Amino acid sequence: MNWSLGINFYSVVAVLFNPQDLKEKDIEAIINGDRFHTYLIGKRKKHFFVRCATENEDYNASTFYTLTEHHDKELVTYKHDKELIIHSEKDGYYNITLRNQNVSMRDFIVINNFFYSPDKAHTLNVNETLPSDLEIMYIGQAFGKEGKRKIDDRLSNHEKLLQVALSIVNSTTTEEILIVGLTMETNDLGTLFITLMDDHSERVTLESMQDLQKKAQMRLSDNQALTVFEASMIRYFQPHYNTEYKGTFPKFGVVSYSELYKTKFDYCAFSIDTNPIGMRIYSKAIPERRYIHYMHFPLTTKDEKKDFFDYLSSLSKNHD
Repeated sequence: MNWSLGINFYSVVAVLFNPQDLKEKDIEAIINGDRFHTYLIGKRKKHFFVRCATENEDYNASTFYTLTEHHDKELVTYKHDKELIIHSEKDGYYNITLRNQNVSMRDFIVINNFFYSPDKAHTLNVNETLPSDLEIMYIGQAFGKEGKRKIDDRLSNHEKLLQVALSIVNSTTTEEILIVGLTMETNDLGTLFITLMDDHSERVTLESMQDLQKKAQMRLSDNQALTVFEASMIRYFQPHYNTEYKGTFPKFGVVSYSELYKTKFDYCAFSIDTNPIGMRIYSKAIPERRYIHYMHFPLTTKDEKKDFFDYLSSLSKNHD
């Protein structure tokens, strides 16, 4: 048997909000309740509400319009359950009746709900465009080494966010900016794979199991783990503004990568799950629109480890 040891990072909490919602009480409560490690800034077409009408006994239909790059209106109508009635829109909030209860709901959440179905999420064509899909433009860390900053502190005066916003406003008013906050965890940093080998494979002994257990007990500091998670996503999505503005990436202090070189891990992997917010994400480098993104980085040799960690080191130098 051949044992392979891996380090895996994955998102366990995802929240979606608009930059202008940072000071809203419900968003503040979410941010204060969960320690969001990273955030993704993205953009998509904005929907403007027109009307909601009862089409027949089976469903209601809500009509919106989007704007083309020439600011021409394009009407689009979505059929939905009769238990949902949109009455009006004001300042980005819809006044709706849902299952006989009057509620106020954010506009982008309503759009997500039109297109998300847990039963159908895994069967969607990743190359098919949905209005709820979000293009990732920038990835950043939500707080530093000491964990004293929260995601709203980072974003309130965030130069990168302002740059993305201004670029969209200056070129078009047809899109909206949304932010995905992610909380990261690891699966105890150790994952084992068993590969059947030929008859000359080394037998599993108590000593080999104890040695494997010792390797699997290796740990990275929280700051190092966060940096690896962030850098993995940047390398995967290649967001436009991470590439163009690496020099303005927030500085979180001096980061040493020496502990990474000392690990016995054979691979590094990450996964992001946006099913909880009902929205697929993609980028120009990764055009497949998915609810779950995953990437496996082989680290089976010292050279491969060095290639990946040199990439992290280059990010750190550009942060200074």
